[in-house]
Amino acid sequence: MCVLVFGTFDGLHPGHLFFLQSAKACGTKLVVALARDHHVKLFKHKEPQHKQDERMSAVQSLSYVDEVILSDDQPGVFHVIDLIRPDIIVLGYDQNELFQVLSEWLQLHHRVIPIIRIKKQPIA
Repeated sequence: MCVLVFGTFDGLHPGHLFFLQSAKACGTKLVVALARDHHVKLFKHKEPQHKQDERMSAVQSLSYVDEVILSDDQPGVFHVIDLIRPDIIVLGYDQNELFQVLSEWLQLHHRVIPIIRIKKQPIA
């Protein structure tokens, strides 16, 4: 079962690792659609600390990540879904805006793919 996640992953931290491990536990293959540098500027209103190639390498180096691709060039477009053909999409607890846009896109394009939300990492 293929799992697709979306994210910036600018400086991997324990919350990112928890999210990615939790997403992998939902299936057998984990594909990460990494936000492009210009998306980071657009949505987070700042330059990424690490360029997209560096972020891709860092995420790909994790043993439980099977594939890393760049997200679509245009925000709000999800052709990566047609490319990857995931069985489920996993989003983080704080990806509310993405959840809305993605849900609308799936409905508009007549795609039925479950979206699972991962809760925030418990405090140790």
